[in-house]
Amino acid sequence: QLKAVHPVSEIMSISELDQAKLNKLTEIDQDWKATLNNGWQTPEGWSLGIHTDDVALLNGAYSLAKEAASLGSTDPITILDTEGEPHSLTVAEMTPLMLAYGQARAQLSGADAARRKLVKDATTLEELNNL
Repeated sequence: QLKAVHPVSEIMSISELDQAKLNKLTEIDQDWKATLNNGWQTPEGWSLGIHTDDVALLNGAYSLAKEAASLGSTDPITILDTEGEPHSLTVAEMTPLMLAYGQARAQLSGADAARRKLVKDATTLEELNNL
């Protein structure tokens, strides 16, 4: 006898490993959202946002401040933390902050990317469950 084949249901089926990978990636997505919402805490104890828009705005402010300083301006740079509190910094104070911020953001996104790669590369459920 011929087995009835349902092309749509055959195409829509997903292996147990692939489903587990999707579940793990959903968990990683939730962890990344929490990381983004927590931001990065400065050595002074206040936090900066680490969403892509936050990074772009902070880098833009820093670039403009450096340009203004090269033209002789001594005005401080005012940035807002995640609570909306303003912080005024000189370019000299902002430079190490920006270096630490950039390093922290790179480490956080690198760790997220590494977790995602481990999930993608997993070949067994056991391997995936150990992540």
